Amino acid sequence: MFFVRFDFVDGPLRITTSREGLFYVGLLLSLVFRLGYDDGPECISNWSPYGEYCYYVNNQVAYTYEQARVNCLNEYATLTSVLSTEEQAFHKELIATYYVELWIGLNDIETGDTWIWEDGSNYSFSAWNPGEPNGGDTENCTHLFPSGTWNDKPCTATIGYICKRPKGK
Repeated sequence: MFFVRFDFVDGPLRITTSREGLFYVGLLLSLVFRLGYDDGPECISNWSPYGEYCYYVNNQVAYTYEQARVNCLNEYATLTSVLSTEEQAFHKELIATYYVELWIGLNDIETGDTWIWEDGSNYSFSAWNPGEPNGGDTENCTHLFPSGTWNDKPCTATIGYICKRPKGK
């Protein structure tokens, strides 16, 4: 059973979904983007450009992984994926001044020891801190250390996060 709920009452769009409903939210968002929703070629205020994407860092309020995931969806984004050495270097530079841990969109919540990206990207690049991942069944979500390396952490921990979305969206 899955659900997707869109709320427009008294404020910005809020999307609530079951894990299974995430596929349908992604499908809907990709359709919206293909239909030409465009705020321009660059990123809006408080979002940082890199390549074809815009990135938003929330380091002010701590959230669980699920809360961070939903917050990104509410911004027509996903928790960030890191797909190359170059993108990893960008993330390291992006967070260099924050000195905090931040959620990224990599988890093995439903797949055991198989790590998947929230945005559906192929998991072929990694930047795990030495000895990681090491959490077994208790640490199923991934965050960036201030050094830019990754660590697995309990999904119920509360830290900041990074969202990623295509430019102009």
